[in-house]
Amino acid sequence: MMDKSLGARLFEERMNQRENERLASKEKKNVVESNETMVERVRYFSEILSLKRGEIEHSLNAAVHLNKEDLPEHFNKVSDELQQVNRYLSDSSLYLPLYNIRKAQEQVQDLQQRSEILEEQLLPKKKFGFKQRKMKKLLKDDIIPCKIEDLVDSVPKKLFSMQLYNDNSCGFADKEDEELIMKDKDLEGKDVVLTNLRRCRVRLYGTPSTLHMTSLTSCEILVGPVSTSVFLDKCTDCTFVFACQQVRIHNNRRCNFYVHVTSRSIIEDSKEVRFAPYNWHYPELEEHFVKAGLDRDENHWHAVDDFNWLALDVPSPNWSVIEEPDRVVDWR
Repeated sequence: MMDKSLGARLFEERMNQRENERLASKEKKNVVESNETMVERVRYFSEILSLKRGEIEHSLNAAVHLNKEDLPEHFNKVSDELQQVNRYLSDSSLYLPLYNIRKAQEQVQDLQQRSEILEEQLLPKKKFGFKQRKMKKLLKDDIIPCKIEDLVDSVPKKLFSMQLYNDNSCGFADKEDEELIMKDKDLEGKDVVLTNLRRCRVRLYGTPSTLHMTSLTSCEILVGPVSTSVFLDKCTDCTFVFACQQVRIHNNRRCNFYVHVTSRSIIEDSKEVRFAPYNWHYPELEEHFVKAGLDRDENHWHAVDDFNWLALDVPSPNWSVIEEPDRVVDWR
């Protein structure tokens, strides 16, 4: 009996060791596959950006050979192409490393500057009116606390950051100690922007297209299903509850995330961020999940890629899971 018991224990220990080795190998394989996927995404993005840049450069080279009466329409098309590239860059920033984003920004800004200079040479009077008209279309008075006149002479530097604010934008800016609410009819298909809020409670009952949150401090943000992506930058001591396809978290500190996300979350330059599954409820929630096109059964809330942590065999110290006893369950 003693020998049999000892043999059984040795067998059990051996099986447990093999199981632990299998799980470790699987985890390492998942991380390697994730890194390979990232390399492929960067390669694909670079190819598309190179193609778009080539098309714009060709258009700029062709401008010097056009009749003067054809130039206004030609530069309008160039401007539209630049805005398309900026939107592509904004969407891609959710899964690109910061280095690639900054490099792409520089390349696009170089094209913008070249376009501005060429238009100045070929249509000096047209340029000012055209640029001011374009900026009016991009700005929202209740979102961006600046004047059009202050930006007219610095479009190349400002254009990329301005792309988040457009005719489809809504949201809240520059608020303190307020409860802020938006309903379904005001949110559906909108690009929602929350910026420079302090100690605010925000409730968004609906299905935005995108959600951008910057410079939030000690806020509680609850959002219905977002159709596409969520982007956060420079948020501190906040709690976020949202559902989306993909999320990019940049430069955040001491924030909690209750998320339903159908792809892996991405964090960068962030510390002390914690994750738990999405658990907000309101009467129209199920209807809004369907409207947003999100799969209720697919939630990768615990799958997080940290761009600042490349070790394959050691978990990132920058994020953790909120243990069940510590999770908020009643959002009033």
